[in-house]
Formats: sequence, structure tokens, C-alpha cells
Amino acid sequence: MGIVQAVVEKDKLLETANGYAEKISAGAPLGIRAVLNSVRTYEEHGMKAFKDQLMNQLMNIIESEDVNEGILALKNGRKPVFKGN
Repeated sequence: MGIVQAVVEKDKLLETANGYAEKISAGAPLGIRAVLNSVRTYEEHGMKAFKDQLMNQLMNIIESEDVNEGILALKNGRKPVFKGN
């Protein structure tokens, strides 16, 4: 993909990767899945396919229970509990 997040010493590589993995996995699963799918689509089919797929996925996310959970969590000052639906 050509994206560099950090450059670390070899002995810190696993620790750093695990830290990023924990941050990503704590996020909204539908949003994470949409980003990963869209990047793959862009790499394989180009910008138009990327935009079409991303818009379709965003509409599904907007209508999800996770969006409601995110809004309620923000409103109530707590961390959201996403279920991926």
C-alpha cells in the first residue's frame, strides 16, 4: 500500500505493531471493514470503483445499530460498545 506509520528498531517491531492493532481493533468494526474493503477495491479497480463502494458502505453504516451506539456513547460520555451491526 505504500503507507508507513512508524519506523522502529527491530526489537520494538512486534510491540509497536501490537499497539496499532489494539487501537484499530477498539474501533467501530463496520467502519474498519469499510476502509479495508475500499482500499482493496481501489488497488484492484481504481478510483471510481473505490468511491462507489465506499458510498454504498457508508450508507449501510449510517443505518446500523453501531451508529446509534456511537452517538449515545458520545452523548453520555462513555466508550461505545460496538457490535458490528
